[in-house]
Amino acid sequence: MSRTIDLARGRSLRIVGAPGTGKTVALQQLVTDKLLDHWRVVVIELAHKAADYDFARPWVMTAETPGSRQSVYDLLDDAWDDYRVDGEPTLIVIDSFDGLLQAAKTDSVAHQVLDTVRHMNGEPGVSVVIAMQSAISDDDLRRIGFTDYDVIRFDGVGAGSHLSLRTGLTPIRFEYVSPDYHRLLLEAAFNA
Repeated sequence: MSRTIDLARGRSLRIVGAPGTGKTVALQQLVTDKLLDHWRVVVIELAHKAADYDFARPWVMTAETPGSRQSVYDLLDDAWDDYRVDGEPTLIVIDSFDGLLQAAKTDSVAHQVLDTVRHMNGEPGVSVVIAMQSAISDDDLRRIGFTDYDVIRFDGVGAGSHLSLRTGLTPIRFEYVSPDYHRLLLEAAFNA
C-alpha cells in the first residue's frame, strides 16, 4: 500500500523509524528532488558528519566543520539571512534529530540551532524535514516550533519503499538508489 504526502512549501515532515528502515534513503531522494527544483537545501547531520549526503556536494549546504554544533549554527544563520534576502524556497533536512534535541538540553549552541530552526519553520517558503529513531513527544516538538507537520513511521527494514512523497509535479517513491546515482543525476542537471 502506497501513501502520498504533499510537502508544500512551508510544511514540515517528521520521519520516525529504527535504524535501517529507510529514513536516510528517503531524505537523500528528497534532497535530490528539491535541488533539481532549484531550492536551497541545508543538511544537518551531526552523528555521521553529513557523510550520507556527500553525493549532493557542492549543491547542498552543509556545515564547514561537520559535527561541530557551532558550525551548524553558523550554517543555519547564513541560510536564514539568505532566505530573508532572496526568498528562495529552502529545505532544511535534519537527520538524527533526536541527538540534536538531546544535546540542546545542556548545550547552548545546540539550543541556538533549534531556536533558529523554530524561527525558520514558520516561514511560507521553508520546509523542515526531521528524521529520528525515537518517538519524541508532541509537546517537545511544539516547544521548538513544530506545530504543523506530517508524520511518517517506518516500521520495518526497507519500509520506505512503500511511501511516495509529492514534493513537486510528480510523486517520489522511496526505494534504495545508490548515492552515486543521485550524484550523476545532479551533475547532469547542473553541469550541462
